[in-house]
Amino acid sequence: MRRAGSSRFVDRPVDDPGRRRPDTRLAREQPGRQPRTGWTEGLARTVGWFSRAEAA
Repeated sequence: MRRAGSSRFVDRPVDDPGRRRPDTRLAREQPGRQPRTGWTEGLARTVGWFSRAEAA
């Protein structure tokens, strides 16, 4: 993945949380809606995907 231009930092909106923690309870309570990939494996796969995409 190639980036064009430059990056700039802007102030976050006042109501923007510093750390996001979505409530996944509803998804877990639905029949058949369990994660198939653990958090650690999912993160590793995501990092690997972005690394490969950036190298292309």
